[in-house]
Amino acid sequence: MKKILLSFIIAMIWIGSVCAEMVTVTGHAPIINNNIAEARNKAVKDALHQALMQTGASVSYEQEVSNGALTRDNFKIKSSSRIKSYNIISQEQKPDYITVTVKADIISGSGTCSSAHSKSITPVKFFYDDGQLGESQRGLYKINNEITNQFYSRMLQNDKIFDTKRWIDSNFKLDLRSIKGSELNRNSRQQLIHLAKRLDTQYIMIGSIRDISFVGDDNVFTSIFGDPDRNISFSVFLINGYSGDVIFAKNYQGIAKWDVKEGTDVKSSSFWKSSYGKTINQMISNATADITREIQCQKVNARIIRIDRNEYYINAGENNKIKVGDHFSVALNNNFNDVNGQHRIASTRLKNDFVVSRVFDNTAILKSAKGVADTNIQIGDLATSHN
Repeated sequence: MKKILLSFIIAMIWIGSVCAEMVTVTGHAPIINNNIAEARNKAVKDALHQALMQTGASVSYEQEVSNGALTRDNFKIKSSSRIKSYNIISQEQKPDYITVTVKADIISGSGTCSSAHSKSITPVKFFYDDGQLGESQRGLYKINNEITNQFYSRMLQNDKIFDTKRWIDSNFKLDLRSIKGSELNRNSRQQLIHLAKRLDTQYIMIGSIRDISFVGDDNVFTSIFGDPDRNISFSVFLINGYSGDVIFAKNYQGIAKWDVKEGTDVKSSSFWKSSYGKTINQMISNATADITREIQCQKVNARIIRIDRNEYYINAGENNKIKVGDHFSVALNNNFNDVNGQHRIASTRLKNDFVVSRVFDNTAILKSAKGVADTNIQIGDLATSHN
C-alpha cells in the first residue's frame, strides 16, 4: 500500500510540473545525389529541432567539421521537454531542397529555460580580417554578405527566441579591431550603443572572416593533385545594445576540399552543396545555436521612448510577444564613462511595478501598478520584463 501511495504522489508531482504545447515549425534540407527520402527526413529533423528550441531547450554543439562532414559530433539538447507526437502538415519540393512544415505536440517540463518574450536582434554585415578581402577574390566574392544572410535566415525562423531585424549591409565605420578582445574601448562601446539605438534593437550580432586561405601551395588552380584544401574560419560577436558589452564571442573554424567550380556564385545552391559550402553551413548552424542558448532566457530590455502623463511608451511590442498584463520594472539611466574611459553602470531601479496596458507591433504602453505617475522617469530610461 505504501509503494502504491508513493508512486501516486510521484506521478502527481510529475504531472504538475509539465505542460503541453502545440508548436508549428518549418524545416529545410538540401537534396543531395537526388536522394529525396533522406532530404525529407533531415528536413523533419530540422523542424523538430526548431520545435524544441521554441519551447526553451538549451542547445550546445561540440563538433569538428571537415569536408562538410562531422569528424567529431557531441550534439546536445539540454531540455526536460519531449516530443509527444508530430504531424507533417505540408511539404514543398524544389529542385535543390525540401521544405516541410510540422505541427508538434511538445510536453515541457519545469526544468526548461523559457522566456515568454522574443528579443530583438540585428545582424550586421561580417567584415574581413587583414588579408582576407584579397582571398575572397579567389572564388568567394562577397562571402561575408552571404554568411550574414545565412545567419539572418536561421534567426528569422525562430521567432519565439528572436525578433530578427533585417540584416544591415554596412559596418557603419565601426572600430571593429577592438571587438576582438573581451573589452571594448570607449569609442567602440559608444559607437555600438548609438548604433543599437539607431537600429532600435536589443542585440547586435556581427562577425569577422578570419581565414579563407588555401592550405599549402598557392598555385591551387593548376594543382595536379586534385582539389586543394581550403580554410574557413570566422568569429561571431554578440553585443548588448544598451550597455555596449560583448556578451558572447567565439571563433569557428574548419577545413574542406575546395571542390567549387570557377565562377560559381556563393549564393547558388551548387556552392552550398559543395564540400566547402556544407562545412560553412554546419558552422553557421553551430554558431546560431550558441547565440540562441546565450539569449533565450534573457529578459526583454526596452527604452522609454515617450511619456504621456502616467503612460510610458517602450520600443517593444507584439513583435516581442509582449501582451497586455505583462509586468515590467523600470531603471533610471545614470550610466557614465569615468576619467579612464571605462563605462560604469549606475542605474537605479524603481520599486514600483509597471503593467502593460496596450500593445502595438513594436510599441507597448506601461502604467504604474499603483496608478500614480512617477515623475523621475525620463525618456531613455530602461524597462525590463519580469520573465
